[in-house]
Amino acid sequence: MTCQARQYSDEMSCAACGLSWDIGDPNPPKCRQRLSCAVCDSETGAVRVGKYAVCDDPRCAEIAKVWLTRLPSGSTHWEREATASGGRAAGAYLKKIGKFDLASLTPDEWAEFCRVMVATYRVELRRQAALQAPPF
Repeated sequence: MTCQARQYSDEMSCAACGLSWDIGDPNPPKCRQRLSCAVCDSETGAVRVGKYAVCDDPRCAEIAKVWLTRLPSGSTHWEREATASGGRAAGAYLKKIGKFDLASLTPDEWAEFCRVMVATYRVELRRQAALQAPPF
């Protein structure tokens, strides 16, 4: 991640990771953690909003509003549709590698299975936000 620090007088301050240091410091600190959008996983322009980070894509901002304002119980229509889409993509990955017993997956195959499911979930949430489909 590229540090998002800004200069304020003789101090550098990064709102994304919360670090501050003197402008003349020859060894400035590295960001504490990778900061990526909670919706699309992009690191580009991600800024912290509460306990989450959101990028500057307006579609992600719309999705984040839904997540941050809904009650913890239950899920929105968007989330249910995105979950189904992620499940279909993960199933297609299993079909592609010819394995259907999750216990038989290697660690790398398991990681890819999870990555495909989560990435497709996020893409579907963004797609629905772009269509401005009501989240119910």
